[in-house]
Amino acid sequence: MALVGTPHDRGNTLQVDGVDGPGAAAPTIELDDVQRFNEFSLQSSGGVMDVLASLDGVTFSTALGLQDKQSLTPTVHVAATAAGLIYYFSGVYKALRIRQVGAGAVTAAKLICAKKGRD
Repeated sequence: MALVGTPHDRGNTLQVDGVDGPGAAAPTIELDDVQRFNEFSLQSSGGVMDVLASLDGVTFSTALGLQDKQSLTPTVHVAATAAGLIYYFSGVYKALRIRQVGAGAVTAAKLICAKKGRD
Protein backbone atom coordinates (compact mmCIF):
# COMPACT_ATOMS: atom_id res chain seq x y z
CA MET A 1 0.00 0.00 0.00
CA ALA A 2 1.40 3.37 -1.00
CA LEU A 3 0.68 6.84 0.26
CA VAL A 4 -1.67 8.64 -2.13
CA GLY A 5 -2.20 12.37 -1.68
CA THR A 6 -0.17 15.13 -0.05
CA PRO A 7 -0.13 15.09 3.76
CA HIS A 8 0.22 18.26 5.84
CA ASP A 9 0.93 17.44 9.48
CA ARG A 10 -0.61 20.12 11.70
CA GLY A 11 0.50 18.72 15.06
CA ASN A 12 -2.77 17.49 16.53
CA THR A 13 -4.37 17.08 13.10
CA LEU A 14 -3.37 15.80 9.69
CA GLN A 15 -4.75 17.28 6.48
CA VAL A 16 -4.37 15.28 3.28
CA ASP A 17 -4.95 16.80 -0.16
CA GLY A 18 -6.11 14.18 -2.63
CA VAL A 19 -4.99 13.44 -6.17
CA ASP A 20 -7.35 14.98 -8.76
CA GLY A 21 -9.12 12.64 -11.20
CA PRO A 22 -7.50 9.31 -10.28
CA GLY A 23 -10.02 7.28 -12.34
CA ALA A 24 -12.98 5.07 -11.46
CA ALA A 25 -12.37 3.00 -8.28
CA ALA A 26 -8.84 4.42 -7.92
CA PRO A 27 -7.72 6.07 -4.67
CA THR A 28 -7.65 9.85 -4.43
CA ILE A 29 -6.30 9.53 -0.86
CA GLU A 30 -4.70 6.50 0.78
CA LEU A 31 -3.01 6.37 4.17
CA ASP A 32 -1.29 3.31 5.60
CA ASP A 33 -1.28 4.35 9.27
CA VAL A 34 -4.00 6.51 10.85
CA GLN A 35 -4.00 4.81 14.27
CA ARG A 36 -3.28 8.06 16.17
CA PHE A 37 -6.57 9.56 14.90
CA ASN A 38 -10.21 8.68 15.58
CA GLU A 39 -12.23 11.44 13.87
CA PHE A 40 -12.24 12.21 10.16
CA SER A 41 -13.81 14.89 7.93
CA LEU A 42 -13.94 14.64 4.14
CA GLN A 43 -14.87 17.03 1.30
CA SER A 44 -14.26 17.51 -2.43
CA SER A 45 -15.23 20.21 -4.92
CA GLY A 46 -16.03 17.67 -7.65
CA GLY A 47 -16.77 13.99 -8.13
CA VAL A 48 -18.04 11.25 -5.84
CA MET A 49 -15.97 9.36 -3.26
CA ASP A 50 -16.35 6.44 -0.88
CA VAL A 51 -14.22 5.44 2.11
CA LEU A 52 -12.82 1.98 2.82
CA ALA A 53 -11.15 1.19 6.15
CA SER A 54 -8.78 -1.54 7.31
CA LEU A 55 -7.94 -2.80 10.78
CA ASP A 56 -4.81 -4.64 9.65
CA GLY A 57 -3.66 -2.53 6.69
CA VAL A 58 -4.35 -5.36 4.24
CA THR A 59 -8.05 -6.26 4.28
CA PHE A 60 -10.38 -3.35 3.46
CA SER A 61 -14.07 -2.98 4.31
CA THR A 62 -16.83 -2.15 1.90
CA ALA A 63 -17.78 1.55 1.86
CA LEU A 64 -18.21 3.03 5.34
CA GLY A 65 -21.33 4.97 6.30
CA LEU A 66 -20.45 8.67 6.37
CA GLN A 67 -22.41 11.19 8.38
CA ASP A 68 -23.79 13.91 6.11
CA LYS A 69 -22.96 17.13 7.99
CA GLN A 70 -25.44 19.16 5.89
CA SER A 71 -28.35 17.08 7.13
CA LEU A 72 -30.29 18.47 10.07
CA THR A 73 -30.72 14.86 11.24
CA PRO A 74 -27.37 13.60 12.55
CA THR A 75 -28.39 10.00 11.95
CA VAL A 76 -28.36 10.42 8.14
CA HIS A 77 -25.50 8.35 6.71
CA VAL A 78 -24.41 7.81 3.11
CA ALA A 79 -21.98 5.38 1.44
CA ALA A 80 -20.77 7.92 -1.15
CA THR A 81 -20.15 11.67 -1.05
CA ALA A 82 -21.53 14.50 -3.16
CA ALA A 83 -19.33 17.37 -4.34
CA GLY A 84 -19.07 20.43 -2.11
CA LEU A 85 -20.52 18.81 1.01
CA ILE A 86 -18.75 17.81 4.23
CA TYR A 87 -18.86 14.28 5.64
CA TYR A 88 -17.75 12.90 8.98
CA PHE A 89 -16.81 9.43 10.21
CA SER A 90 -15.12 8.16 13.33
CA GLY A 91 -13.37 5.02 14.44
CA VAL A 92 -9.99 3.48 15.12
CA TYR A 93 -8.41 2.14 11.94
CA LYS A 94 -4.98 1.07 10.73
CA ALA A 95 -5.43 2.32 7.15
CA LEU A 96 -7.87 4.31 4.99
CA ARG A 97 -8.53 4.27 1.25
CA ILE A 98 -10.72 7.02 -0.25
CA ARG A 99 -11.71 6.19 -3.81
CA GLN A 100 -13.30 7.91 -6.77
CA VAL A 101 -16.73 6.42 -7.48
CA GLY A 102 -17.63 6.33 -11.18
CA ALA A 103 -16.13 8.25 -14.09
CA GLY A 104 -16.70 11.80 -12.76
CA ALA A 105 -13.30 13.14 -11.72
CA VAL A 106 -12.73 13.85 -8.03
CA THR A 107 -11.23 17.31 -7.58
CA ALA A 108 -9.82 19.12 -4.55
CA ALA A 109 -10.44 16.24 -2.15
CA LYS A 110 -9.45 16.98 1.43
CA LEU A 111 -9.35 14.69 4.44
CA ILE A 112 -8.77 16.02 7.94
CA CYS A 113 -7.79 13.50 10.64
CA ALA A 114 -8.09 14.45 14.31
CA LYS A 115 -7.97 12.87 17.76
CA LYS A 116 -10.89 13.33 20.12
CA GLY A 117 -10.22 13.00 23.82
CA ARG A 118 -7.01 12.67 25.78
CA ASP A 119 -3.70 11.47 24.35
